[in-house]
Amino acid sequence: MWWRLSKRYKLALFSVAVGTLIVLLLSQVLRPTRKPKWKAVEPITRYLGVQDVNDSVIRQILNEKYPSVYQNDTILTDTVYDDMFSSNKHFLASLSWPMADRCNYYFDQVLKQNSDTNQPLIDGHRPFKYEKIAMFGWEAFYKEFKQRRWNDEKRRILEELREKRKQELENEGEYDEDMEFSEEEVGFKDDMVKLDEEQVEHDIKELYDATRKIIDHDHETLRKFLSHSRVFNKCFLQMSKPHQDDNIKFVKSQEDFASEWRSRQTHPKHHRWESCRELERIIYPWLTGVSPTVTELTTGKVQQLETNQHDCWLGQWRNRLRRRGIVLTISNTHVDDTVKLIALLQEHKNELPIEIIYREDQLGDVEKEKLTKAAKKWNQSIWMVDITKCVADNYVEKFDGFGYKLLAVLFNTFSEIMLMDADTVLIQPPVYFFDMKKYTQSGTLFFKDRANVEFRLHEDIPWFNFLFPSQADEAVFNIKQVTEHTTQRMFFTDRFNHYMESGVVLIDRSQHFDQPLIMAVLFWFHSIKYRVYGDKELFWLSMAMMGDERYEFNNHHAAAIGKITPKKEYKVKANEICSNHPGHISDEDDHSLLWFNSGFQHCGMSKYVNFEKEFGRKLRYTDIKNVDLFREFMTSRLEIESAIIPPYRQLIANNDKGEPNRAWSHMKEYCDEYTWCGAHQNVGHKLKEYWGDSTASESVSSKHQTEAQQDAELTGV
Repeated sequence: MWWRLSKRYKLALFSVAVGTLIVLLLSQVLRPTRKPKWKAVEPITRYLGVQDVNDSVIRQILNEKYPSVYQNDTILTDTVYDDMFSSNKHFLASLSWPMADRCNYYFDQVLKQNSDTNQPLIDGHRPFKYEKIAMFGWEAFYKEFKQRRWNDEKRRILEELREKRKQELENEGEYDEDMEFSEEEVGFKDDMVKLDEEQVEHDIKELYDATRKIIDHDHETLRKFLSHSRVFNKCFLQMSKPHQDDNIKFVKSQEDFASEWRSRQTHPKHHRWESCRELERIIYPWLTGVSPTVTELTTGKVQQLETNQHDCWLGQWRNRLRRRGIVLTISNTHVDDTVKLIALLQEHKNELPIEIIYREDQLGDVEKEKLTKAAKKWNQSIWMVDITKCVADNYVEKFDGFGYKLLAVLFNTFSEIMLMDADTVLIQPPVYFFDMKKYTQSGTLFFKDRANVEFRLHEDIPWFNFLFPSQADEAVFNIKQVTEHTTQRMFFTDRFNHYMESGVVLIDRSQHFDQPLIMAVLFWFHSIKYRVYGDKELFWLSMAMMGDERYEFNNHHAAAIGKITPKKEYKVKANEICSNHPGHISDEDDHSLLWFNSGFQHCGMSKYVNFEKEFGRKLRYTDIKNVDLFREFMTSRLEIESAIIPPYRQLIANNDKGEPNRAWSHMKEYCDEYTWCGAHQNVGHKLKEYWGDSTASESVSSKHQTEAQQDAELTGV
């Protein structure tokens, strides 16, 4: 039939066929390449039919709905959110999504940005730089490094002069290999050191700029690490009904002002994280996903948690937490103190079980046998929690020393814990602490350190502030910004170098389970370690940094406990107690001694003391007649007659009356430099409402004191 069609008709059919073929070919060429699903998050711009908004609009919305305690103009201060949302309108549209979509979209975007590397999202081995002198500013940096340059040039000149002198003596046959030449012998003088001032300043300025750039970049990276951790915890670990109800209420509260940015297609396409374990490995690479082995000390009974490979190990671990208990983490050197603590707990008629968190290489068989005998003797339930297989091998060294305390918080099996140091002395029974008002209200109870005159850098305060949750964290994930509950603590307002004392810590883990996870991120890096001492401040700072300000401190700073210094040794109006034991007095009655640390010996560091040298100083303890009696006094039990909480609202008070000019003085001459003396004018009065002024108390909980001292005598302290 083809040959019967007219020529014009044949041409038309041919044109249609060719056109169809071209369309098909073009559609294949222009068809987008299919990628793995989690990488194929389609641009959110496809789903928005709204015009861009400027910064002033979004600033107004966020400042009205989620005001910042810092009242600054920065909106998306976290670069994580800058990377996620290409413009302000995209950020606002996200506020109309359900919480699950926000969570999935966050990690889709983060993984998309990190897909070219094999590094975990939170890399504990990142070598963050900390050049302390750079934090003081350019002038201090220049002065320091100019001096270093001068010293280098001096060394170079001295080497030349000494080499020259050596050659001279060798030529004369008088050189001996044991000869050392002083600066004077080789004729060195300071004016020999010549520096090109202009070149030196240029070089140091380049170094300063490069150092600051690295420090600022590392600071931003640490902020990202914390952001990933707190968003993961919010999305995948806070799954209790109260948390879920709070999320629903939060999303619903955003409907009114977010609705105008929403269209019918505002939900982005994203990967749904059906396997929480997969994401958990990326966020917390230091966790192996293996549960600790829990063994009853006296019977050998073993508890082992079986977990599946689909759900988050952390979620499964959290769900098995039960009851109250006491938590310790010890090594061989702490066993004797632990035995004494067990005896003291029996004196308090303690019925709470103890869990000891440890690694196989920390406790030997002899030490375990000591603990077993103590558990049987005083009928104390003790469970050994072996975490050897719980932490990845390449992260074990990251938790050295104080780091085991945060592992103890995570890997014990209790829902409510009293974490204690082995040398802690409880004056009140453990249940007393769990019943204290602040603990029952917040699920935490922390204690303050001595209010002594040690301050941190001014620059530390904004540095820490930068790590707290931002307005964007609160707007997208309901991760609360900090309030004055945190920022008005003397750690920030007065730059206290030591604010918390961590010998006793109470935490309700059913409310604050993810606290040690944030604490771990903070503990790893030198830029944090150089700004805090050990683990102490991280307990409460980690909570603030994860948006949880439900933490409480006992109001009073640590007290000096013992006996009032005789006036012949301290000839001023003020009263003084010199003590090696920070004591903690209850803020519920402003009178009862709760606990103190460093054991029951007068000097807990006596094994390091040079008794002859300390006895000869004659600054304190002058009634003691000879060195043998001095040794006996230092190694005997502590006698507590009085306590002084020195004033803290004015830490330095210079005067012309010969009175002490500061509340605490470090008496380094005694107890291997472990003695601190606290001073105050008023003694024997109950603490006033204004608990920074009248801060002394006699006859501190004498009943419990007597029982504890009797127990100390029985156990050979």
